[in-house]
Amino acid sequence: MPFVKAIQSGIRDGALAIESQDFETLLGRPLTPIEERIRELILK
Repeated sequence: MPFVKAIQSGIRDGALAIESQDFETLLGRPLTPIEERIRELILK
C-alpha cells in the first residue's frame, strides 16, 4: 500500500493541478465556462 499512499500524496500536493489548452486545441475553439453553459441550458 505504500505505492497507493505515495500516489494519493502526490495528488493532494497538486501533482495533477496543471493548466492545459489541450481541449481547446482538439475542439478548435475556446472552452465554454460551465456557468455559461448551464445558464444556456436552463433558459432553453
